[in-house]
Amino acid sequence: DGQYGEWGAWSNCTELCSGGTQLRMRTCDNPAPAYGGADCPGPANKTRSCNEHSCPVDGDWTEWSTWSYCNKPCGNGYENRTRSCTNPSPMHGGKECQGDGHQAKICNTHQC
Repeated sequence: DGQYGEWGAWSNCTELCSGGTQLRMRTCDNPAPAYGGADCPGPANKTRSCNEHSCPVDGDWTEWSTWSYCNKPCGNGYENRTRSCTNPSPMHGGKECQGDGHQAKICNTHQC
């Protein structure tokens, strides 16, 4: 009857994150079945889960809000607008958004 040799090494994981699979195999050659002997008992390969941690998600900005109304009717006021790093928010070690979440500009520059 045939007998399996040693298990081979685990293969590389099929995914870097969020769950993949590894495989290892063994061959029926220690000895191989001969002269009508039975095949090796049991499975020739095994699988296992790997890299089950969540993938990093880099943050990205929402669209800019509309400009606010000028805070003064004359004499150099300001308008503001904002955006947030929630499109998506960074998760699982992902990068924060680059740049500013707030802008301001001068408005109503005429004398009062």
